[in-house]
Amino acid sequence: MTTENDYHPVIGRFFEKVRKELHINIADLAREIHISNGTYLDVKKGTIRN
Repeated sequence: MTTENDYHPVIGRFFEKVRKELHINIADLAREIHISNGTYLDVKKGTIRN
């Protein structure tokens, strides 16, 4: 069971894997998925909550 305090570092690893495979920089990826660079970096580190 998940709670609002669960962290999801797996999604950050997935984003980073796809970003590197497609040779996309962080700014372009963040813009494409409609998040800020800071939010992307938080997701990548696994420090963003649901």
